This record gives sequence, structure tokens and C-alpha cells, in this order.
Amino acid sequence: MRATLEALLERGGLAARLIEGKGWVFEPQTSILDATSPDVMLPSDVREMIQLRLVRLSPPARELLAAGAVLDHDFTFEALCQVAHLTTQDGLFALDEAIEDLLLQESPRQSGKVQAVPYVFAHDKIREVAYTEAGDARRRIFHGRALQVLEQEGASAAVLAYHALASGSVDLAFRWSMAAGDEAMTVFAVRDAIGHYEQARQLANEHTLKVPVTSLHHLYSQLGRAYEIRNDAKSAQAVYQTMLETARRVHDAEMECTALNKQAVLAGEDVSQLERAMTLLQEALAVAERNHDQSGLGETYWSLARVNYYALKLEASLVYGRQAYALMRELGKPDLVIRVLNILSYTTKALGQWEEAASFAEEAWQLAAQQGNRIMEADCLARVADTRINFGQPGEGVTAARAAYAISLEIEHAWSQALSGYTLARGLVEIGSYEEALTIALQSTEAAHALTFSILLIVNLLTLGIIYQALQLPEKAMGAHLEALKIAESLSAKRYIAMSASLLCAVSVFAEDWEVASRYAMRALAARDSHEVIFAETPRWPETAALLHAGDSEQASKDLHLFREHFGTKKRCHIVLARAQAVLAQSQGESQQAIVYLREAIAGAIEIGLPGECWQAEAALGRLYLAREEHEQAEQAFTRAASTIKQLAGNITNDEMREHFLTQGRFIIECSGR
Repeated sequence: MRATLEALLERGGLAARLIEGKGWVFEPQTSILDATSPDVMLPSDVREMIQLRLVRLSPPARELLAAGAVLDHDFTFEALCQVAHLTTQDGLFALDEAIEDLLLQESPRQSGKVQAVPYVFAHDKIREVAYTEAGDARRRIFHGRALQVLEQEGASAAVLAYHALASGSVDLAFRWSMAAGDEAMTVFAVRDAIGHYEQARQLANEHTLKVPVTSLHHLYSQLGRAYEIRNDAKSAQAVYQTMLETARRVHDAEMECTALNKQAVLAGEDVSQLERAMTLLQEALAVAERNHDQSGLGETYWSLARVNYYALKLEASLVYGRQAYALMRELGKPDLVIRVLNILSYTTKALGQWEEAASFAEEAWQLAAQQGNRIMEADCLARVADTRINFGQPGEGVTAARAAYAISLEIEHAWSQALSGYTLARGLVEIGSYEEALTIALQSTEAAHALTFSILLIVNLLTLGIIYQALQLPEKAMGAHLEALKIAESLSAKRYIAMSASLLCAVSVFAEDWEVASRYAMRALAARDSHEVIFAETPRWPETAALLHAGDSEQASKDLHLFREHFGTKKRCHIVLARAQAVLAQSQGESQQAIVYLREAIAGAIEIGLPGECWQAEAALGRLYLAREEHEQAEQAFTRAASTIKQLAGNITNDEMREHFLTQGRFIIECSGR
């Protein structure tokens, strides 16, 4: 160790620096270390000792070791002989000599199958010296032979790219670097993929290779996509810009159309660039139409559907989505069909066409799973989960969302994590797993903060606020909803302004701040499209109560009438409606009808499995019975509510969080007589 440190200091790999209060420290000099051969960094006495051992070997044995150094590790006898150009007899003598001198040994990583025994160097330092001593010319020739041998053995593209590059074969290095990038993308090793694609790009640029246009098209598409997956929008846009310039220089309309589409979709995720995205897509549309490129036309329709969805131009998004779907079906392009079905599920859900949205999401998920498209599988599973939660199937929704979230973590995709995370958290709140919901929501909100697509951050913040409210933490709920409202206002996104204001109204009603609650209720009504519901579980009764408190019973009645007309038949929404109708009936002096509505809400909550909804409706029923001086019925209702509160508290492992939750429900528990 001491000798190694001395060697590093001598060659500048470490720099000594005196820091006041800490003494001497040794800082690695990365630029020097990266540019230095590992063998050079060996202490001189260690290197000389290994060199002496190598010099004593016969020429065939030295050739064998040079071949092994090139092959690196786990090489077979046959591979050694082929790379070193040794006969079987000479190779056996050389192998025995290397093993007897403790330079090579059988590999401990043997598979146990009936096959050739692999060998490794007894120590990495021996391999490093053997590699250096082989000399540049021999190394290049041996790497070329290794490439041929390993290709026949079915080695990975990454290994073949390494040998091609080391052999000086630029064309083969480009080819195998591309293949290695594709292999890495298949298993979502995105960092590795970027390294391989960038190596291919560098080879093409520095050596002026005659690369086919189709290969350049593939390279830029894959490299840009890899940067997108890593959430590096700046690098992705730079790649797509190079792709566009290249396409125009070589007059390739198909590549030009693709580059324009990719730039537009990426730009559309940033609301400040929506206008630029639309301009790019009009250019792409013109290119595709001018060249009768049906595939490009279909992709552009999909891009227009997506960007219009980002811009909340839902009708336009739906039109383009249906056009893209018809064209992609006709052309038989399953990867694009998946993407089209996915965006159609988003758009139809936003337009209140829930049944159709569910159908699109299910079909897209099945196709994505069949194609092995993990990103789209996670996205589509999240859409499936969303529809199930909205339809009053929270358990099934959690199952789908959990699967999507697991995929997002496995492939390290921030967008998928933010998308599936908030959906999973919504489902967990519905079934009463508040603590896990909070953990997931905090993680997914952090992921959403790193994205340029602000809508994902809004829905994550709204979900986080809902969880805080369920945990009886109104200040934190208010903070999350206010942040969501601020972002929604900056985007002029009415549907998210309406939802944020509605949830802020609910927090204010629980705090009995009626002036603020009324203001938020009016804000929600002004921004809301009656055909839209983003989260089916969003309560309406606080808005109704706030409007009634402000003396606007007519507006409260009208709002509930529209809600019942569009969503009243949907099981989850019917519970929301019944709670609000109970508040309205009670204000009109129809307490018996209010009891009927509350019992409807309770029965629905029990059937679906919504403990949080259940205890709050039971508590409201208990208060109503108290107002009617029906104390026995009131106590029964409060007893049922208290039982559910304790059940929910039992699911919380954090002592402080659990105690706070129980403290906030103390009035209900005391009224139950327990």
C-alpha cells in the first residue's frame, strides 16, 4: 500500500495539500489518473518483480499470457490458442508453465456445466504488466483475433465493441458500439447505453465514416431517447438538433420528420415552449405530407395529440389521437399503437369518457407487456390503476399501481416514478394505508420536482395534500395545495386551478374558516368544467357547505345537479355526491333525507372498502342525530366511527403520527362512550 501511494505521488496521481485544522490531505488528480495506464501506476519494485517472472517464461508461454491479458478474464484454453496462434501441443506446454509459475489459475466462476474450464490471472497486477509488455502492435493484432473468437462464442456486443476499438477497426467498433447501446437499452442499462452510443457518435465524427443514413437515424433516436430517460432534456434536445441538421444536410425526409417530432414532444413538456412545439409539429406535418410518409404522418399525429394534451386542448388531442390510431393500426406498428392508445386514455379520461379511457389503458398495457416496453408498461399500468380507483376499485387500483411503481424503480425512470407514485399513493389513502401513502407520495413528489412537466408536479402535490389531510395535518395539507395552485395559475390550467381550489376549500372547512372556504369554493366553481373530474375521491361536500354558509344555496344546488348528471352513476363519485347532498338537505331542513344520503355514502364506502370515507360519514351522521336529539343513534354512529379511527391508527407504525391522528379524533372517540 505504501509503495502504491508513493508511486501515485511521484507521478502526480495524488497531490499533497495542507489544510488548516486538518493537516495534510492527499487529493486524487482525476485527469492524470484517467490518462495513465494501470501498469504505470504500479510501484516500480512490484512491476519489476512481475517483469522478471515473465522474462523467465518460454516464448509460447509469454504469447499465451499476452493473449490472456487481451481476453481479460475467464478465457478458455481454446480461445487462448486461437488468439496467440499456438498449436494445441504448444498451448498445453505454455498453459502448464503459466500455471506452475502461479501466473494463471482455474477460474472460481465455473458454471458447473459440461464445457471448457475458464482461466484467470492469479492477480490483476500480473495481467496489467503482461498486457503492457505485449506491446502496441501485438495488442492490436490479438484484440482483432479476440474479436473473431468471441463473436463466434456469442459474446456481448459491449465486449466485442471493446475489442474492435482496441484492434483499431473503426468500422467494426462503430457497428458493435451501436449494438452494445441497443443491448443496454433493452435491459434499461441507460447509462451504459449512452456511453456506447456516444462512442459510436465520436467514431463516426472523428474518422469520417461512411455511415448509412438508417444507422445515423437509429443512433440519434436512441441516444436522444436514452438522455430523455435519464431526465437530461438539454442533452436530448442537443442530440435531436444534430439529428435535424444531419437529416437536412443529407436530404433525408424521414429522419427530418422524426427529429422534428422528437424535439416537439420534448419541448411540449415545458409549458413555456408549447408554442415552439406546435411550430415544430407543423413543420413535421408538412415534411411527412410532402414526401407521402405515412409512418411519419402517424407519428406526427401522435405528437400533436400529446402536445395538445399538454396544452389542455383536449378536443384537438382526441382528434389527432384517433387519426394516429387508425393510421398506426393500418401500418401495423405496435410500438406506436401503444403510445397512441396511451395518450387516448389520458385524453378521454380528462374529457369524462371514463369507460373508453379504461378500455384504451387496458389495451395499451397488454400490448406494452407483450412488446417488453417497460416504460410504456409502467405508464399504462398507472393509467389502469387510475381508472380502477376512479371506478371504486381501490384494491385493484393499488395492485396495478404498485406493479407500475416497482417497474419505475427498477428502470430508474423519474417520469414513471412520479406518475405511478402519486397513483399508488391515492389508492393507499383510499384503503386506509396512510403511512405508506405518505412515504410513496413524498418520493414521487421529489421525482416530479426534477421534471420539466409541471402537470405531474401538480397532481403529486395535490395527492400529498390529500394524504396530509387524511392524517389530520391541515397545515401541511394547505401548504401542498397552495403550491399546486400557484403552479396551476402560472400555467393558466383551469382544471388544476379548480381542483386545487376545491381541496383548499376542504382544508378551510375543516378549520372552520368559512370566509376563506367560501372564497376557494367560488374559485373552484369559476374554473371548473362540469364534464371533468380528475380524482373521483375529491370531496364536494365542503364546497357545498361553504357556498351555503355564504348564502349561495342556488349555486350549491346547481353544482350538485351537474355533478349528478355527469358522474352520479359512477360508484365512487356517488359516495362523494351523497355526502354533498346530505349537507344540502340538512340546510333545507330535510334532516331525515340527509340521514338517507349519509347512509347511502356509508353503505357505498363499506362496499368499496373506504375506511377514511366511512368514519367521516359516520361522524357526520352522529352529529346530525345529536342535532335531532336522537342520542342513542348518535352514540351508535360515533361508536362505529371511533372503531374505524382506531383501526386506521393501528396501521400507523410511527408513534408520533399515530398519537396525533388519535388526538384529532378524540371528540369522536369520546362521543362513542368508549
